[in-house]
Amino acid sequence: MRTAEGKLHLFVAIDRTSKFAYAELHEKAGNMAAAKFLRNLVAAVPYAIHTCSPTTESSSPTASTSSTASATTTASSTGSPK
Repeated sequence: MRTAEGKLHLFVAIDRTSKFAYAELHEKAGNMAAAKFLRNLVAAVPYAIHTCSPTTESSSPTASTSSTASATTTASSTGSPK
C-alpha cells in the first residue's frame, strides 16, 4: 500500500470460526515486523490460537521492485478463553 509518506505493508489475521479480524500496517515486512504483529495478535485475541497459516500476496499485478506486498496471516482458534 502506498501512502504520501511511502510504502506500507498490511498484516492481517482472520479467525475462520468467529470471523474476528485483526490488522496492522508496518513500514517493513521483515521477520521483526511479523514477530511484533504475532505478539500483538496474541495479546488482542480473547482466546488461545492453535493454528497459524502464513501467506504472502503481492498487491501489484507485476513483480517489480516497486510492488507493494502484504502479508496475510490466518489464525484459527479453539474458541476457548486464554
